[in-house]
Amino acid sequence: MSRLTDTGTPPANAIIGFDVRAHKDKTHDANLIELVTKDFPPILLVHSTNDDIVSYQQSVEMKNKVEKLTGRVSELITFEGAGHGDSKIKSTENVINNLHFMDELLKT
Repeated sequence: MSRLTDTGTPPANAIIGFDVRAHKDKTHDANLIELVTKDFPPILLVHSTNDDIVSYQQSVEMKNKVEKLTGRVSELITFEGAGHGDSKIKSTENVINNLHFMDELLKT
């Protein structure tokens, strides 16, 4: 939350009600990466490299932290050159892949 892009920060500020960059201490629990522990569940990350709201690097860091703390491989699906909410991410193939991930997770 406190590391959103310049484009993503104003909407976050409006939702949260304060400047998320100026008050990083207040956004700590809204940062998913801060909640990762050794017991964190399997995660599928889907991100585009040209996301102007949330930096792609945040998904890379999330994947790495989950893998380091849980010892499990996490999946990061990357959409090269796509932007935030790009239609490529909403493709039938990607939606099916996301549903398959959830289906497999619920089987265990």
